[in-house]
Amino acid sequence: MVQEKPARRPLGVRQARWAVAVAGWLIRRGAQPNHISIMSVVVAALGGLCIIASTWVDTTIGIILLVLAAGFIILRGICNMLDGMVAIEGNRASKVGPLYNDVPDRFSDIIIFFCAGYAVQWFDWGRDLGWAVAVLAVLTAYIRLLGGASGTTQDFSGPMAKTLRIYLMSITCLLAAVELAFGSQGKVFFGALVIIGLGCILTIINRLRHIVAELNAK
Repeated sequence: MVQEKPARRPLGVRQARWAVAVAGWLIRRGAQPNHISIMSVVVAALGGLCIIASTWVDTTIGIILLVLAAGFIILRGICNMLDGMVAIEGNRASKVGPLYNDVPDRFSDIIIFFCAGYAVQWFDWGRDLGWAVAVLAVLTAYIRLLGGASGTTQDFSGPMAKTLRIYLMSITCLLAAVELAFGSQGKVFFGALVIIGLGCILTIINRLRHIVAELNAK
């Protein structure tokens, strides 16, 4: 059983003046929500490339790249919000919209967390940690969608939902820039990946509990 209408993540920022203004501007110019969804992957990839490139260059350029990475990750989150606003408020939802709404997010998660793991170069399994967190992040979405397919309400609860992961990774990039300025590199990304990974595990458990409780209550 599939939900008739795609679930929508609760976001208070949708009511912010700037968000409404930007969504309105995009609607008036004929922007398509599916294109905005694809753009979220592009900016996530740019953010990931900045993270990786920061390990190849000198300190000053590395700091600039990490600040840019933070901006691209935030922009990814904004795209994730605007695609839904344009689709709903602009009455441009399509039959394939749910695919564009979720699939690009999964690629974005994988890209960002792998690249963060790549930046952890002070021990041998940094990339493995990045991949592990990427898998856990994708699993949180899988469990949410599985709940919806099972006839329950799609559960966007945390503690490590997508919105918080985006905020934490953008802040992590800024802290990594400060770390680099003090002559160190990779430890901030390591700490963030551990925290996000553990948070994703708790989120998976939490969402499964909610799904089981709702199914048993039917």
